[in-house]
Amino acid sequence: MRKAILILRREISVLTRSKVFPILIVIILLFLCGLFPEAKRYTEHALSSDLVLEYQKAIFTLAVATSILLPIGVGRVMLGIIGATLLVKEFESNTMSTLGCLPIKRENIFLGKFLAIAIVSLFVALFYGFGTWIICILTLGYPPFNLVFFTVFFIFVGCLYFASLSIFVSSFFKSSTPAILLALGLIYLSGFFVFACPAQITDWEKWLPEYYIWALYNNLFFPEEIGSSAPSFYMSTLVILFAILLLLAISSTIFKSRDI
Repeated sequence: MRKAILILRREISVLTRSKVFPILIVIILLFLCGLFPEAKRYTEHALSSDLVLEYQKAIFTLAVATSILLPIGVGRVMLGIIGATLLVKEFESNTMSTLGCLPIKRENIFLGKFLAIAIVSLFVALFYGFGTWIICILTLGYPPFNLVFFTVFFIFVGCLYFASLSIFVSSFFKSSTPAILLALGLIYLSGFFVFACPAQITDWEKWLPEYYIWALYNNLFFPEEIGSSAPSFYMSTLVILFAILLLLAISSTIFKSRDI
């Protein structure tokens, strides 16, 4: 585990020095700034406490949509790019041969890399959650804590899933460009199938983890609108976590068996 922590520190150092991390921060800030005039507009119509709560929920769900829910959401796209290059860059820059000479098992290298992307996912979720919280305080007043918690939890789980999907894709490549293009293509298409018409989900689409991400969103933010046939909060969470673990297990197996 200590060796995995060393890889984790190395990955965090590389990510913070790269161009991707500051770009991610700037894009999130721009989207959050876009929420402020929307929240300001809501204050003109918030004439009762019930309306205030509804408008606060609307602001948080907008943050969730622009980060994870939409096919072009910031979290899913940026974590998709980071995940798609996580393993590939070692082969592309020939640093895998150096790591192979060190007394570190490949499973520790893989674990350290995943922990790094998990920390980035948590950072994105906290940035969005507390950024939206501050916007609500400045416009509509203090929102309920459960809205902040639901937003952070949902974005974190969503980012982990899309990062895991991208890591899975990257485990087959030794070049960043095709890995990124394929990962983003899969992320976009899976979101398009479910998000395009969520009320008319076909049986085969229910096999997509994206469907359970949509169900988890509804369970967290609109539980009163969920039908009896929709997956529950616990079922949605378990399916998404199972998909993450399965993708990571396959990716780790492929990574350990690859030639330098």
